[in-house]
Amino acid sequence: MTNISDNLSTFIGIDVSKSTLDVFVSGSGKTLQVKNADIGFEELYDVIHQCNDPVIVYESTGVYGKKLARYLLERNVMVAEVNAYQVHSFVRSTGKLAKTDRIDAETIALYAEKLGVRLLCKVDKRHEAIRDLMKRKHQLIDYRKREKNRRESTLDHEIIDSIDRHVEYLNDEIKRIEKQIDELLDQVPEFREKTELLTTIPGVAKHTALTMLVELPELGTLNRKEIAMLAGLAPINHDSGTLKGKRHIHGGRPSVRNALYLPTISSFQWNRKIGSFRVDLIERGKPGKVATTACMRKMVTIMNAMVRDNLAWGMKSPSLHESTN
Repeated sequence: MTNISDNLSTFIGIDVSKSTLDVFVSGSGKTLQVKNADIGFEELYDVIHQCNDPVIVYESTGVYGKKLARYLLERNVMVAEVNAYQVHSFVRSTGKLAKTDRIDAETIALYAEKLGVRLLCKVDKRHEAIRDLMKRKHQLIDYRKREKNRRESTLDHEIIDSIDRHVEYLNDEIKRIEKQIDELLDQVPEFREKTELLTTIPGVAKHTALTMLVELPELGTLNRKEIAMLAGLAPINHDSGTLKGKRHIHGGRPSVRNALYLPTISSFQWNRKIGSFRVDLIERGKPGKVATTACMRKMVTIMNAMVRDNLAWGMKSPSLHESTN
C-alpha cells in the first residue's frame, strides 16, 4: 500500500450499495449513479479518463466494493478503501447532519482529500483465491465447533448421530479446502516461502501463518508501529492535562488478533523469546491481559521483520532486533 494526499489528485468518492454506485468527483463536483456491475464499471471508467490523476475511494462495506476495486486495479487505476467508522466520525466533525447516498459519496471524497488515503495494491488472483479459501476454512471450523458444542448439550441419540454425520462432512470439506490451498501455494512460490518462513517461529503453525499473510498482506512493508496499529495492537494514549489515563488497544483488524491469540498463548511455553518477555512484564506488575496483548504485538512485529528481511526464526539481523524491541 502507498499513502497519498496529493492536492493535484482528483479524489472520486463512491458510496457502494448492492445494486448501485453513487459517485462524486472532487473539483468539478460532478455526480452520477451507475450500476454495481460490469456495465456500470465501464461507464465509471469513461468518467475516470477525463480526470487528472484520479483516485477512487470507497468505504470498506464488505463484498459489494471488492469487484469494483478488482476491475479498476486491473486497469491500473489508483484505488483506496477507507474505514467507514473514520469517515462517519469525520462527517460529524464537519457538523453535517443530512445523509443521502450522494452526500455520502461527496463526504468520502472530501475525507480522502483532507486526510489522505492508503492505496490498494494489485493482488494476484491466486492470492485472492487463497484468501477466499482460508475464509471458507475458518467458517467451516466455526461450524464444526458449534456442532461439537451442540453434541455436548444433548442426550438424544438420533440428534447425536446427526451431529456426528455433519461433523464428519465438515472434516472432509476442511481437508478438501486445505488440498486446494496447497495446490494454489504450489503455483505461488513466493506465498509458500513466506508461509514456511513464518512457521519457523515456535508456536506458529501453517494455518496461522497463512491467516496472517491473507488478513495482513501489508506484512513486511510497514514499520513496527504501523503494523501494530494496522493489527489493532498498538496501545493508544488517553491523557488530558495532568490526568494520565490507561492505554488500550482499539480498531485494527479483529481477524488478525484472533489468529494471533492462541499461537501467542502457546508461545509462552514453546517460544523462549516471547515467554521470557511475558514473565518480565508480569514481574513488573502488568496485568495478565495486558502482558498477553503486548506479547501479541511483539509477535506481529517479529513476523513483520522476518517477512521484510526474508529471515527465518533464529537468524540474526540488526533490523529484526530493532523491530522486536
